Amino acid sequence: MRPWRILLPAALAALLAGCLADLLPRPVGRANEQACAGIPGSAVLVRADALAAQKRFRAARREAERILAQAPDQDAAAEARFRLLMLLADGDNPDRDYAKARSAARAFLKRYPGSPRAPAVRVLLSLLQEVRRAQAEISTLKGYNAIQEEKIERLEEDIRRIKEIDLKVEEQKKKLE
Repeated sequence: MRPWRILLPAALAALLAGCLADLLPRPVGRANEQACAGIPGSAVLVRADALAAQKRFRAARREAERILAQAPDQDAAAEARFRLLMLLADGDNPDRDYAKARSAARAFLKRYPGSPRAPAVRVLLSLLQEVRRAQAEISTLKGYNAIQEEKIERLEEDIRRIKEIDLKVEEQKKKLE
């Protein structure tokens, strides 16, 4: 087996986690406001960012959904959808769903192609597609591994039978001597 096949999924997950941290500013309070200052609509999501920074992902999602429902303008709606997408893809989130994140990323790019977040979403989408490929390969390798384990069990059983036969042959030889 090639070692890169085992290491690829872990490397992709680490890369995705590192990129997510770069894509979504997580400082709390005034630092978050400054980090998002150039992005229209981001100021209304300070509380959602603070909750995400505290690893309170469900509460952050509810806050972002609330803001999306009450979005004062298209920029705020785009930023809220971006936050929801990032929460879906966050490796620390126990409710993460990479398939939904891929769908949300595609929908975001279709709905907000001129958003300042569009380049980050494109990067995230490509990473999520790599994760999908890696998960498919993991599934294939697990199936292959199961087949190999069955073969190993059969071979071990064959070895046990051969040893039994060998012992019987040795006993027969001793009786004939």
